[in-house]
Amino acid sequence: MDTATVWMCSLSDCGQESLLDRLPALLDAASAARGARWSGALAAVKVAAGELGNTTYLRPAFVRAVVDDLRRRGATPVVVETTTLYPGRRDTAAGYLDVAARNGFCAETLGAPLIIADGLRGGWEASFELGLPEMERVEVAGALATPPGATAAFGRHLAVADIGVLAAVDPVAIDVAARDLVLASAPAGSGGAAGPETTPWDGELCADHLRRAAELGVGAMMYRLVRLKG
Repeated sequence: MDTATVWMCSLSDCGQESLLDRLPALLDAASAARGARWSGALAAVKVAAGELGNTTYLRPAFVRAVVDDLRRRGATPVVVETTTLYPGRRDTAAGYLDVAARNGFCAETLGAPLIIADGLRGGWEASFELGLPEMERVEVAGALATPPGATAAFGRHLAVADIGVLAAVDPVAIDVAARDLVLASAPAGSGGAAGPETTPWDGELCADHLRRAAELGVGAMMYRLVRLKG
């Protein structure tokens, strides 16, 4: 069974530096493993800008640090997000951009444009055949239907202690590692979930999704965690 590498940096690993200072080292590690060539790439940076009034979203300063680093590598970064499936302030592009700006996410703070990738009303999608028993088709935000040159995802949804920042090429391994770290730090019985609308990370549904992704060849369930110390 393949074993993927997941790199991690926490506050205790930073020495005299900050987590912001250590982000380029994480990108270096993942880029080298992938053999990535950032020069000339259109790099989509996926974020979650949070609901109005909550404080558990990733701070814009972290996104800006990644955007600046990608630009130094010759890429053209663009920050992307999609509208919510549930009714609320973020179920249209206009509403989401307003909430995002109030939470500190805008071109001026991010250093790159913020685009709502599924259109003004959240219905711009492209459908792709999967042919799987559990899912015949999948809908992808219209602006992302043609993949950019490179992608990165950054988010913080759960009400647990700040654990650190992870980087990996393998999308399954990084989710498994994140799940393991969240469950190890979450209060007993909480499931690592922030609220009733969130699927508990210790539930079978989450584990089944990860196992199925690995079976389909998306990535590996086994990982090696490498801490990058300052």
